[in-house]
Amino acid sequence: MTKKYLAVVLFTALLTGVVETSSALELSQYNKLDTVGRILNDSEVTDNLRTLLGNHYQTFIDNFDVFGEPHTTTGGGLFVEGWLKDLYLENASALVINPDGKIFAAWVVPESDVIHYQSSDNSPGINVDIQQWAARFNTMQFATNSQSRPAFDGVWAGGAGGRAVLEIKGSEMEWRLVTPPQKGNDYAPQRYTLRKAASVHHAETRKLDTEKFAISLKNRCGHFESECDEMLYLGVRKSDNSTISLKGKTLHDSAGKIIGSTYKNGEVAYTVTYAPVNLVVSKGNHILVEQSGQWLK
Repeated sequence: MTKKYLAVVLFTALLTGVVETSSALELSQYNKLDTVGRILNDSEVTDNLRTLLGNHYQTFIDNFDVFGEPHTTTGGGLFVEGWLKDLYLENASALVINPDGKIFAAWVVPESDVIHYQSSDNSPGINVDIQQWAARFNTMQFATNSQSRPAFDGVWAGGAGGRAVLEIKGSEMEWRLVTPPQKGNDYAPQRYTLRKAASVHHAETRKLDTEKFAISLKNRCGHFESECDEMLYLGVRKSDNSTISLKGKTLHDSAGKIIGSTYKNGEVAYTVTYAPVNLVVSKGNHILVEQSGQWLK
């Protein structure tokens, strides 16, 4: 009887070892530039990301238009990064998956001036590989509020031993249950998000069309032709439907009248004048694109 039991234990241990090795090999499949994109088709990876990021999942994942060269981290994990075409410093995301299943994720978007970061191990520090990735964003820092996460332990929800984390991220406050209370009869949500009420400022969007581009401009400060340092530009190239999203500010003449807006993509400037409608894309003194257009109703 003892020998049979021992055989079962050994077989189970051997089987477990095979499974772990298989999992590690599966992760290594994505450690090449020509295969890394397939990681977004891995349901285990995406399910874990959805659980970790919650409402931010789609924002994070949408940045993977172009993939960078993946690499193995010091801890034996996999580092993956991506960005929107032509927006290497504006729309970008990075991901580290450790062999033990822990996930570290960071992203930047034009609508925010901070680097967003979340991890599944709830450690206060930032993952080393994520820090190295973030160094390219010279003027941006990690969202400090995301690192200030009060933890609640003790007896609550009718049971003992529960632990929850409260995170403040920009205009959102998120409650996340880390360890469910034991032997409790009351219900506690796994995750709950509160959002700050929208600003009373009215944001106005106008659309224009040129020969090669469909463009949307949004003034986030009020009336479309009011002074604003939070302008948004969304351009779609008609030939291949590739998109670009930029932050900018309004332009005015010597009399203070708003005459257009300008947006930066690294060293490249996108300038739109309103009357007459004209788009100029330039790098320094060199004009790359100049097209007239018309407002759409």
